[in-house]
Amino acid sequence: MASNFGKTIQVSTFGASHGYAIGGIVEGLPCGHTIDIDELRAFLKRRAPGQNQLTTQRKEADVPEFLAGIVDGMLSGSPLAFMIRNTSQHSSDYNNLRDIPRPSHADFTARMRYGDKVDMRGGGHFSARLTAPLCVAGGIALQLLREKGIKIHGHLKQVGTIQDAPIDMVHPDMKALANIATEPIAMVDAQKRSEVENLVIQLKKDGDSTGGIVEVVATGLPIGLGNPNFDGIENRLARVIFGVPAIKGVSFGGGFDMCAKLGSEVNDAFTMNGDKITTTTNNSGGIQGGITNGLPLVMQVGIKPTPSIYKEQHSVSLSQKEDTLLTIQGRHDPCVALRAVPVIEAVTALVILDFLEILTMNLDEVRVKINDINDQMLELFKERMELSKDVAAAKKEMNKAIYDAKRERDILDKVTRDAGPDLDLYARRFFEALFSLSRTYQSEQLFQDNEFTVKMKKAIEQSPTLPPQRGSVACAGVFGSNAQVACDKLLPLSQIHYVTGFRAVFDAVESGECQFGVLPIENSSNGSVKEVYDLLEDRKCYIVRGTRLWISHDLLVKKGTKLEDIHTIISHPQALGQCSHFLEKLEGVELRSFDNTARAAQLVAASDDPGVAAIAAPQCADLYNLSPLMRNIQNSDNNYTRFICISKDFHVYPGANKSL
Repeated sequence: MASNFGKTIQVSTFGASHGYAIGGIVEGLPCGHTIDIDELRAFLKRRAPGQNQLTTQRKEADVPEFLAGIVDGMLSGSPLAFMIRNTSQHSSDYNNLRDIPRPSHADFTARMRYGDKVDMRGGGHFSARLTAPLCVAGGIALQLLREKGIKIHGHLKQVGTIQDAPIDMVHPDMKALANIATEPIAMVDAQKRSEVENLVIQLKKDGDSTGGIVEVVATGLPIGLGNPNFDGIENRLARVIFGVPAIKGVSFGGGFDMCAKLGSEVNDAFTMNGDKITTTTNNSGGIQGGITNGLPLVMQVGIKPTPSIYKEQHSVSLSQKEDTLLTIQGRHDPCVALRAVPVIEAVTALVILDFLEILTMNLDEVRVKINDINDQMLELFKERMELSKDVAAAKKEMNKAIYDAKRERDILDKVTRDAGPDLDLYARRFFEALFSLSRTYQSEQLFQDNEFTVKMKKAIEQSPTLPPQRGSVACAGVFGSNAQVACDKLLPLSQIHYVTGFRAVFDAVESGECQFGVLPIENSSNGSVKEVYDLLEDRKCYIVRGTRLWISHDLLVKKGTKLEDIHTIISHPQALGQCSHFLEKLEGVELRSFDNTARAAQLVAASDDPGVAAIAAPQCADLYNLSPLMRNIQNSDNNYTRFICISKDFHVYPGANKSL
């Protein structure tokens, strides 16, 4: 008998309804997860028989005894093995069924498939009693999935002809579904629960039964879980669910109700929710093409009426080969669907966990292959760098430059062509980095003993282990300038000395008045600050640190000034250049250069002329009681200025490199 399923999470069940015990073995569960045994027992109690007057009166505690796989409440990595003892068998009630099969039950087909010796007491291995091991395995899976943010809850969508309140398939109320889990009749609508209770009580009196529909919802599933064609989410769920006794149908989302509707009525229209793609409806039940789409998984499971009813039924005598009447004894559910909700939740959890663990397994396998490739690449890299030493020696002998622009460009062009359209850019970047490393290595070989290298090594040895946090620093500008912000970022505990102009910064550093100086050196949209570059070339100072600031420019005016009132705008030339697109649209406005944007704002604040405006940082508005007439007027939001920190002492701090 086939009693197993799963790929990575493999579940096998054993036992029979009236045997010594039933149980299961679960392989592939992740090691090291703590299982809440009390929570698991509460979950099993939802399925257990004999809990109330609405179900079979066979009473079983259904307490699992773990034989392996759990140590001190934690999954140990070995296969999980457990059994549940059967304690309330009334096998004599089934004596006549060995000869007279129950209509619509597996009594007949089991006999035909396995012969006269098949154990069908209480339904044998075909009994719904075998769903208890599924709930043990599935109850554990539910706890593991919850750690990943995945929740699974179900309800009785229908019992007989009585229907529960419909759920919102896009935004299901999972809390409401969780709250009804312990109800004898798992319906959200209390009135419908009462109607079902009356129906089931009447069926018990009549000796009859009815079926129902269990609807299960899973939220928190990642997009892209599953496969197309024959190994999709729907395929695997349906295969396992049809292994649960009494199941006669499985549908998803809008299910069979959609089959008579128009595509325009049931298609799930895509829409944007912030930066995420979603759909306005969920008639697909969260699955398209066998793959999850990020919406809740919604599934309906149709359960037939219990075939074991107390009404007299027509059957046959297998021994006599003649028609006969059958009256059934024993204890049976008038509606097995009432106890099926946790079973469907359990198998859903097992299938989903299996998919997730397969992804983890595939990832691990791929990483092993990547590690092997990394090892091969490392050996080739070491061999290539050894050859670079030979190249460096040859270039030194021939007095040739390390950087051969044409050769590198030719190789990069070839690599780009050979890599193909999907990887051309990545291949080019990879070889650019490789060439850079090779040039650096060659430089070290050629210049390891020259004057600059010796000076660099000495600076590295004598520099503090951490970049400076305090000291006196010269800053071209006033409080509120971007240079002041850069000072605070580079030297947060420093004493700032404000000076006028970039030349004054160098003067203060060279004279020893200040230990450091902070200056802008280039802007992403307006290019280099030429004056600073010229001063670096002329003066004896070193760049010891650097940082990059995002620069935002506002048009600041005196309160009450309108755009049409402005006749003059003042700011630093760099700021004027960075806002050129905005300024070009203004007619009849004079642009006046100033040594600093914050000083320009200060000048506007002191002026009696409301027609004078400044382009400056947003913080200057509050500092100088100005109003931001226009915000973020720079040409590009990707507007960054690189600031450098200079010193007359040569220091190389940890993390220093040529790119700031």
